[in-house]
Amino acid sequence: MVRVCLFFVIGIIFYGAFGSTHAVQVGSVEALKKIDQKYLSAKTVTMKVNKIDVLTALDQKKTSVGEISLKKGKFRLELQAEDEDKEKSLIIVDGETLWQVQLPSEKIKNSKTQVAKMTLTSKKKKPHELLRVLTEIGVLKYFKVTKSTEQAPNIIFELMPQKNNKDLQKMEMTVDTKEQVITQLKYADALNNQTTYQFSQVKFDQPLADDFFKYAPPKGAEVATY
Repeated sequence: MVRVCLFFVIGIIFYGAFGSTHAVQVGSVEALKKIDQKYLSAKTVTMKVNKIDVLTALDQKKTSVGEISLKKGKFRLELQAEDEDKEKSLIIVDGETLWQVQLPSEKIKNSKTQVAKMTLTSKKKKPHELLRVLTEIGVLKYFKVTKSTEQAPNIIFELMPQKNNKDLQKMEMTVDTKEQVITQLKYADALNNQTTYQFSQVKFDQPLADDFFKYAPPKGAEVATY
């Protein structure tokens, strides 16, 4: 959203970034730019999140709740599943490294923390476009707007990757033009599995220490490095 970014848009050349203009209203574009500037100028952004994963082939749906925090290229997402297992997970981007953490299950005796560590500058494994949107400067660096639909006070933008991507086929972003915030992000992969993030209680410029975005695996954790 920001230079720091849960999904936000930098000022761009209209035709080059948006492609065909007949499906995108000029007023919608200006609203998007205005909201983008609010996020870009913020020192930090925090918000509550509901995450919904739909696995089409397995006909499964999983919901989680948590919080997202962003600060100048740093990112922290804490989630807890809303099922009987109540699984907890954590994703942290400290500016150089991505940490994906699955916390021990309370129902499994002697279970260990599972950690995946990835260096963002690694040439072998570049970060997913969505991660770039979350931690860098703007959605339109990686996506183009193909359509906008106004449902006052909301505007829904349909987005397509600038480059072909098998993991992320399309994305939909909803903004609230009255509150000047992004309220929902939805995307699908090649198998039509869908992930939706719903945002609420968005706050700007809350004090967040840099240490909040640091992570060190606990003793005994199983760590895989990419």
